Amino acid sequence: MKNKKTHRVKCQICHRMFSQMNVASAEIVRNSLLESIMDDCPNWDPHGFICQKDLSFYRQKYISNLLEEERGQLSEVEKKVLRSIKKHKVIAENVNQQFDRQLTLGEKV
Repeated sequence: MKNKKTHRVKCQICHRMFSQMNVASAEIVRNSLLESIMDDCPNWDPHGFICQKDLSFYRQKYISNLLEEERGQLSEVEKKVLRSIKKHKVIAENVNQQFDRQLTLGEKV
């Protein structure tokens, strides 16, 4: 079995090297995120790469700004959603299971 060397690329934001599995092409970054990224990184190359951690940071920043503009102040639920984005956690629950647990036997029949 041949030992293949993984091609590594540089993140334009943090300037660290990553395998291609851990970065996104700058070409796929949504336009809605670009303004914030370009404010912090004026030399942004649309053909470069951004690591997943930095991309998540800008997604969270974008969502936070949207919510604050729309609602003024973030609720605890909105803050929880932003924290889950930062930590890459799923906060959704299976509501069908919760609902089924609350039904009486007659309701289930």
